[in-house]
Amino acid sequence: MTVGHEPVVDEHEDEKAFNKFEHEQYKKHYKDYQKRLFQFKKQTIEKVIGKREYDESPEAFNEQLNSLILSLNEELSAEIQRKDFSSIEYNETQFNNLSELTYGHDGLLKIACLLVSEFQLLRKILADKYDYIFIDEYQDTAPDVISMFIENVSKDGPVIGLFGDSVQAIYSDGVGDVNHYIQSNEIIKIEKEDNYRCSAQVIEFANRIRYDGLSQEVALKTKADGELETIADRQGTVELYYAFVDTKPHARSSQEDKTEYQKKLDFVIAQANEGDEEYKALKLTNKSIAHDAGFPTLFEIFDERYLEVKDEIERKLVLWQFQSLFELCDAYQPFSNDPEARPNYNDVISRLKRNGFELKTIEDKKRIQTNIQEIIESEEGAFATLEKAFKSGLLKKAESNENFSSGLHHPFNFPDNLLHSRRIGV
Repeated sequence: MTVGHEPVVDEHEDEKAFNKFEHEQYKKHYKDYQKRLFQFKKQTIEKVIGKREYDESPEAFNEQLNSLILSLNEELSAEIQRKDFSSIEYNETQFNNLSELTYGHDGLLKIACLLVSEFQLLRKILADKYDYIFIDEYQDTAPDVISMFIENVSKDGPVIGLFGDSVQAIYSDGVGDVNHYIQSNEIIKIEKEDNYRCSAQVIEFANRIRYDGLSQEVALKTKADGELETIADRQGTVELYYAFVDTKPHARSSQEDKTEYQKKLDFVIAQANEGDEEYKALKLTNKSIAHDAGFPTLFEIFDERYLEVKDEIERKLVLWQFQSLFELCDAYQPFSNDPEARPNYNDVISRLKRNGFELKTIEDKKRIQTNIQEIIESEEGAFATLEKAFKSGLLKKAESNENFSSGLHHPFNFPDNLLHSRRIGV
């Protein structure tokens, strides 16, 4: 579980705000424990108590939860000790599996960071093999990975280069910026003032909205015919369309606020789409696009609960394994309208092997063809079709699927730690 951060408290602290913070910390750790318990022992417990009940005896509730966490940690540790370490392996999926003690993509990164940080020999091997290590789009790279390279690997020799732009960070879980490393002189900031890609007008506009002080200029490049660009080749136009909302709505905002926000967003997009028909538009995923793509009802269901509808739809499709099933079927029989698209049977076989499907005989191949074709041609509901894929062995049900279906879908981090609170001082 994620360790709680002790708040900075002084004698004038607002008690109401502090009590709210304490309960939020308790809820967070309780839900983490609830999920771990289900993952490891398939046991469920009651929902977390409300703030009013918690405030009656916060120390007692914290102590009880810490005791439960310690007990579960001891059982987990004992189970790990009993397991042959060589059987704890990478499961080639996106998810860690606590009950099987296997790790997925994110878990592999965490383990790599821990190993490299712990063992100097691994850092020495990296240093001997690579003089330079470059990380592209560093702003969206996991903080642990950046920390591993800068605080550990670089100490043994390799030059670490971070390429990217903190202003263009896309993902909230990326490192974002590395200003604290710059301020501590652990890395040197080299600003890229030359811009070889954008028109002069776009560069001027970008310079005005940047908040990091960087000011770029047009840099002329050599064209395909060998001639050097002129400034006339890099001319364009910039138009800014905008609308005002008092507050951007969130997942728990009223439907009226969400609808008003969406209307203004759609209006701005419509205004930008008028005029020159030769430009290419990168459009937001909204109701109109969902309607054009054939899933308006699905979009509306998610739109009622979430602001970032596209991200939430994709997240649910991954957790329920619909995306994995689609990718398998698409590799077998491409859904693309491109006449050049061809089946990728190597990808099909690789996916099936990861799911534990043994391919040894001609009969196995025929069974695969029959099972996948039944899935593709199925007119059953989504979950019935998914269940058919599990039963036929085309997919292996992931722990994330079970957890999500049970409402226990918090990210898995191990090992667990106790709830830290000023009240109990653990």
